[in-house]
Amino acid sequence: MKVEQDDTRFADLTQILFDQAILSEGGHLDDPAAFVHKLNGLLQGLLK
Repeated sequence: MKVEQDDTRFADLTQILFDQAILSEGGHLDDPAAFVHKLNGLLQGLLK
C-alpha cells in the first residue's frame, strides 16, 4: 500500500482491510453490499 498513488483505490483498500478486521472479530458490517462491491472491484483490477 506504500506505493499506491490513486487516492480512491487507497481509500478502498483501507476500507476493505478495516471491514475484514471487523468480520474476523465476529462483527457485522453496516453495509455488506458495499464491502462486496469494493472487494470485487479490487479483484477485477488485478485481472487487468
